[in-house]
Amino acid sequence: AAALAATVGMGTAMAGTLDSTWKEATLPQVKAMLAKDTGKVSGDTVTYSGKTVHVVAAAVLPGFPFPSFEVHDKKNPTLEIPAGATVDVTFINTNKGFGHSFDITKKGPPYAVMPVIDPIIAGTGFSPVP
Repeated sequence: AAALAATVGMGTAMAGTLDSTWKEATLPQVKAMLAKDTGKVSGDTVTYSGKTVHVVAAAVLPGFPFPSFEVHDKKNPTLEIPAGATVDVTFINTNKGFGHSFDITKKGPPYAVMPVIDPIIAGTGFSPVP
């Protein structure tokens, strides 16, 4: 089966929120959101199946190093998503006011640098990392 490999990484995109529509959540609410991720863990990979998948990516959960994203309690995992699937992503940012990049690519790791991608929102972007 064809799969889209996605690697979750962090960047220093911006130092503020883009809008005021974000909401604060309690720890029980965060745990409930994390439980909605539909992937299955194997090693450092989270594999999804079906025509619609739900990814929950949390930035810097307690106990994880900065900078990182966590999916299913894995730091910066590779995500395998079926080709053609509809992907719904929920982002949880535990450090207010600091933007993060989340990049999806067909190429699997390792990466020499962050991919150079035109930002979706003007004024955002990220720096290459070794």
